[in-house]
Amino acid sequence: MTGAVPPPAFAPGSHPIAAYGHGAFAFGGMLHAGSILATPQGVRAIEATTVDDLDPTALAPLWHVAGYALGAATTGLSLIVIGVAL
Repeated sequence: MTGAVPPPAFAPGSHPIAAYGHGAFAFGGMLHAGSILATPQGVRAIEATTVDDLDPTALAPLWHVAGYALGAATTGLSLIVIGVAL
């Protein structure tokens, strides 16, 4: 299918972050260069390269896991941002 955009990379299941540095994360026996969003349901690649990129759309998978609708209040949700550029 020409022009199709592949879905973002996703590794289902809970994976501890084994290492991070030089713009990459190691988890689940894999290495991913770039930003990730890790939840107990899985680890997915996201396009964010700065904290300013963490808008509601980028974090929509996190809100879904937490049981929030996009744009709803997020009281009680914890967020940890790891990176050298922050």
